[in-house]
Amino acid sequence: MYLQTLGRIEFIGATLSRPKVLSMLAYLSLEGSKDRGHLGDLFFMGVSDPRSSLRISLKHIRDIADGVINNDRDFVAVEVPSDAAELLTSIEAQDYERTIALYKGAFLEGFRIKGASVELEEWIFETREYLALGVRRAMLELSTQLAQEGSFVEAANLAAKAFKLAGAPEPEPEQFRQLYALMLAGDSIEALELKKLANEYGFELDITREEAKAQFYKEAPATPKPTGTETEAVTSETAIPEQIQTAVAQKPTNMRPRNNLFIGRSKELQEITSLLGEPDHRLVTLHGQGGIGKTRLVTHTGLELLERPEFADGIYFVALESLSDGSQIIPAIANSLGVILATDVDPIDALAAQIGSKNMLIIMDNFEHVIDSAIICSDILKRCRSLKLLVSSREGMNLAGEIIYEVKGFSAPSSEQLSLELALEYDIIQLFIDRARHASLSYKLTEEQLPYVIKICQLVEGLPLAVELAAAGLRYMPMFEIVEAIEEDLDMLYMPARDKAERHHSLRATFEYSWKLLAPKEQQVLVHLAVFRGGFSRTAANAVAGASLPILRSLVDKALIRVLPDSRFSRHMLLYQFTVEKFLQDPERATIQEKHANYFMQYSEEAEPQLIAEKQVEWLSKLEAEHENMRIALQWNLENDIDAALRQSAALRRFWEIRGYFVEGQDWYTKILNSVFAKDTEAYLKTLYAASALLRVQQEVDTAKDYLQECKKLANKLDQPQLLADTINQLAGISWGEGDFVTAHDLLEQSLEIKRNLNDKRGIAIALNNLGLLAISQKNPVLAKTLYTESLGIYKKLEDKKQVIGSLRAIGNVYDKTYDFVIAKEYFDEALILAIELEDKFQESQLYNDIGCVFCFENRFEEAKELFQKGKIIAKNNSLDLILIRNNLSLAALEYVEGEISNSFYSYKESLLHAITKNYKTLIANAFEGIAHINLKQNNVEDAAVLLGASHKLVGGEVLRIQHYFPSYYQESAILENLGEQGFQTCFTKGKKLAMPELLLLVEKSFLAIKT
Repeated sequence: MYLQTLGRIEFIGATLSRPKVLSMLAYLSLEGSKDRGHLGDLFFMGVSDPRSSLRISLKHIRDIADGVINNDRDFVAVEVPSDAAELLTSIEAQDYERTIALYKGAFLEGFRIKGASVELEEWIFETREYLALGVRRAMLELSTQLAQEGSFVEAANLAAKAFKLAGAPEPEPEQFRQLYALMLAGDSIEALELKKLANEYGFELDITREEAKAQFYKEAPATPKPTGTETEAVTSETAIPEQIQTAVAQKPTNMRPRNNLFIGRSKELQEITSLLGEPDHRLVTLHGQGGIGKTRLVTHTGLELLERPEFADGIYFVALESLSDGSQIIPAIANSLGVILATDVDPIDALAAQIGSKNMLIIMDNFEHVIDSAIICSDILKRCRSLKLLVSSREGMNLAGEIIYEVKGFSAPSSEQLSLELALEYDIIQLFIDRARHASLSYKLTEEQLPYVIKICQLVEGLPLAVELAAAGLRYMPMFEIVEAIEEDLDMLYMPARDKAERHHSLRATFEYSWKLLAPKEQQVLVHLAVFRGGFSRTAANAVAGASLPILRSLVDKALIRVLPDSRFSRHMLLYQFTVEKFLQDPERATIQEKHANYFMQYSEEAEPQLIAEKQVEWLSKLEAEHENMRIALQWNLENDIDAALRQSAALRRFWEIRGYFVEGQDWYTKILNSVFAKDTEAYLKTLYAASALLRVQQEVDTAKDYLQECKKLANKLDQPQLLADTINQLAGISWGEGDFVTAHDLLEQSLEIKRNLNDKRGIAIALNNLGLLAISQKNPVLAKTLYTESLGIYKKLEDKKQVIGSLRAIGNVYDKTYDFVIAKEYFDEALILAIELEDKFQESQLYNDIGCVFCFENRFEEAKELFQKGKIIAKNNSLDLILIRNNLSLAALEYVEGEISNSFYSYKESLLHAITKNYKTLIANAFEGIAHINLKQNNVEDAAVLLGASHKLVGGEVLRIQHYFPSYYQESAILENLGEQGFQTCFTKGKKLAMPELLLLVEKSFLAIKT
């Protein structure tokens, strides 16, 4: 069964045809579960007994299409898929092609319900526009891509469809220009119609076909400035210049140009960039009250500086507004830089090791939320001598060397009796005009309206956010009423002795004015959305705050919330604070907090199985986006529902582990486990196991072992064989790490037996893989091959391509170790095809190393180098440090074989320093071994033996894999022959005793020897 709502409405699979029934199914398919009272009022308002009419309709549905409705005493949900719900999902996933393919016409087009409530009619209309706008955005994105590829005719045809899309309102001004350029470039006849409509709204579309095409070339000249009427906003200082767009594409950065115009501030931009250009100015703070435009200013400053050579190693933006305490600053910076911090050192030291001597600018926005931790800025700058910081804050940090730049509001005309021509020279007027056109496409500033606009700008003292909110009100009320509404609460602006808190009251008045424009339901939703921190999804907003699609769209239109590029929603931090104040007084606050906590507990459990499935990367990103909401939910559950806290924290273990939130995860486990009274439940067992697994990753083996022994007892007591097998598997890993292979083997066999009894195919495959690894450690490649092959067969039956890749690599490595290089490469090639298909960058970059090593055996050195470099690029772009170092080490070994000693040394040294920051002992050892052979080549035999001793201390005799292919080039025996047995042992033992700083001095000595 399927519900068709786009273009026409039809229930496919059953003979449901009553308009109210069909519309109710459409409503529930998009808005989710709703209580009976709400549905009765919405669909049966005109009848004497709405609940009775609802019961009759639900019975009608069950009689004809059993299973479609899921309802209990209070709530009703729909269990049938619909095209509208699929469309909404594809819009939010930014799947442009599927979005366009799904859209067969306007939502409930031509549909009429006799006696429908006004609220239902508004919902249908608003939802119709919301979905159509999402489709139009998809069409514009796809047509732009086509134009950039040179397919101008195809792009123009798609743009013409977007222009006349059924159900969509007329385009916004920016969309007019984008549509016109696309249609003109492809010679679409609809371009003339679009231009005529634009003229009717008071702005001109005046570019040539060649200029339109040029906009879509990568090396295109800057788009000519649009010309308009005398009231058109001047944009010469606002457009993102082409050289900045090029810099964004080329320089390391997470900065992206904003969609709407950046107006004015040319003087401020020049002064701030000049300050940052001074060598001694390493910390510049933009200071100003809320709503003054600090975020836009630091963002645009960063974009301007991208083309400057002073910051050759990148410019990065770090948003701090969602942080709750200073301990989250360093992880937030690391996340923006795309790096993972070492867990066994101080976080600031770990970050400093990643930044090093790079010429970099880090922009930190909204620092006032963590101002008590301002000393962190000084600590970072002391360790990173080429780093500069640009900070925005409502409060100065009071640090030595800090340069404070005061950001003030735009200048407003002092007199309301001003000509239109002179008024347009003020940036604040230009800002009002631009934002007003977002509220009303046909808006024009006239001589009659000018005094009101000037008055608004004066009342809000040039605060950009206040101006934007006031302009948004034009959609709902005339200009003079906006002035009157603001004046009622802004009298204190003109008091000579106002202090900072009173200045903030001016912005509060603007919020209060916007608040008064809202319908009661919109006010309720906006307040309840304050329970979210760091943004929210449409689904979460609906489930927790009852935010329907039309309400969300209305709040966006009124500039009270905004849509992010990933289809999530956020709001300005000051508005968030305003709604938090109201939320704290809301009688439903506790209920909403409980809904929020329950939603994210269930969301965590929904995500858990996905983190070992094909959509792992997608769900990791989803959880990252909801990280702050997860924290809030966990805290609420910890204080109010300990069972929910246990369930949620257990479900989040893999997220914390994969994303490197080890300390945070362990802190939660400690607090939650210490708060539990009933320590004999399944929920407690799962959480204890999750905590032990996280401890093992952090090498906290002793505590992990204690936890696991407790897990083993409790799993037996509660008859939980699955968790028992997993626990035994973890204990086997600990025994293995302690060198007790016999115990490890016995435990793995026990785990495997339990998994076989449970017929847990995935568990069996995991146990077989672990036994295969153990067999390799015990020099038994034949057994390893058998175990891996059985595991591969299981994964293929499960159609788990991700795990198939791992098994193929494992079997390939077994053949590799037994010198069957040709067969090994066949397995690697098969795995690589799957890795590319799944976009599994981790495995893809490893496989380039695998295949490159085989190419070395075949003397295909240039091809091998290309693969090592390719693997490095992929690993670097995806922050896969382990694989990046491995590929670099392989490249170093090959350069050594080819006689490129200097290049080889640099590659080894780079790998060594990177591996030290991550504490990758095996790779540190591999780098020392490689540099030892370089010393041998330079006749520094004693130093070579010392470095070999250091390598053996770390990992025994394990060598870099690529050396396996060059036995004649990498031989410890050559060092032994040069020194003799006693001399070799003396130097070798010395290497085992030297500390890391002394070993690094020895490496530097090697460098000097190469140079001379």
